[in-house]
Amino acid sequence: MAGSLTVSLAGCGGPGSDIPGHGGGQSSVSYAGYAGPTLLSADQRTVTVAGFTYPCFGTLRPIARETRTRVALWLRYVTPVHHGVCTMDLAMEGPRNIRLSAPLGSRLLVDGATGRSLRWFDVRQMIRPAAIPAGYKLHVVTPLVTGSQPAPATPGCRQDYQYRGGTLSIIQSAGSLELPQAGGRAPAASQVRGHPGLASAYAIRWREAGYNVLIEAFPETGKAPVFTTAALIAIADSAPPGEPA
Repeated sequence: MAGSLTVSLAGCGGPGSDIPGHGGGQSSVSYAGYAGPTLLSADQRTVTVAGFTYPCFGTLRPIARETRTRVALWLRYVTPVHHGVCTMDLAMEGPRNIRLSAPLGSRLLVDGATGRSLRWFDVRQMIRPAAIPAGYKLHVVTPLVTGSQPAPATPGCRQDYQYRGGTLSIIQSAGSLELPQAGGRAPAASQVRGHPGLASAYAIRWREAGYNVLIEAFPETGKAPVFTTAALIAIADSAPPGEPA
């Protein structure tokens, strides 16, 4: 792991100074700095991280080391000293929350290993439609994870609503968002929430409050509803105005 360090389990300092020792030396603890995508809650006390794989052996827990001027994010791994060979594909870990002892406020949020400042997505800027289609339930809210994460990661957020084999996703990003193409048709100009946008089959895209926004609803099975462009625009238009970035 880039920027990782391994420490003994007893009497160690650094980010794990509050970690109790494990008798017999049967496990080791290592830390990797976190530079991935981040959400910050409305009260600025919950940091949500995502975009890392779960270890084949042992456990992983994101942690924050807080001082008066900054909050440093780390990934803490506890691994058995003796273990076999990992033979499974490692799945991407879902979003994990870190609860701070005090609001972030004016403190810097940084990668613990490098000290680099991290940019976050403020959940108060989430597009929250009031008219989610019947049967769809919120499945997950996560920082936007892209295929290759720059450091620091680009702020963004993804909401997934699921129902009967279909997923309705609302994605916001300070970076670019590609409009999915379907059926070989060119995207059509549209108006979304008073902003110029584009529409293709199953998706609409526009820019608002400093973020690119994409709503897409691909039917994954024959039982999932198929949404028209007008229906997707109506979902978007039902959300209250977002706060400026």
